[in-house]
Amino acid sequence: MDRLLSLFGDEPVVVSTRTRPAAPVAKTQTRHDAQRQDAQRRYADWRGDVETLAAAWEELHVWFLQRHLKLLASVHTERAEREDILAWLEAPVTTGPPAVLSAQACLAIYDGRIDPLEFQRAARRLSQRVAAPRRAAA
Repeated sequence: MDRLLSLFGDEPVVVSTRTRPAAPVAKTQTRHDAQRQDAQRRYADWRGDVETLAAAWEELHVWFLQRHLKLLASVHTERAEREDILAWLEAPVTTGPPAVLSAQACLAIYDGRIDPLEFQRAARRLSQRVAAPRRAAA
């Protein structure tokens, strides 16, 4: 212990130089840090999973659209399947969020600048051009 004298002649002030033990605080702090790091690691893993899922979700929509357009453009596609694809493509356009895997959702993910109504008309024309020679041959 050190004694400090006051400038005004008061009694000396006793100052302790001992410190409190830091071990319990350090254990709590260490446990807290470990929990925080674990939470950050889990959050980073979760964010990675969400980003992977979002990318796969977009790829699925684009693949679905491309697959249907390839089938529509093929001369080997049966009439019933062609009509199903056209019904999917020509579904009414909604103003709110489109249904999952709807043609409107697939178009929006593929390229948001595409006008769904114009696309429907173009798909119908394509289908008629492809199907017309097949009908004439039959």
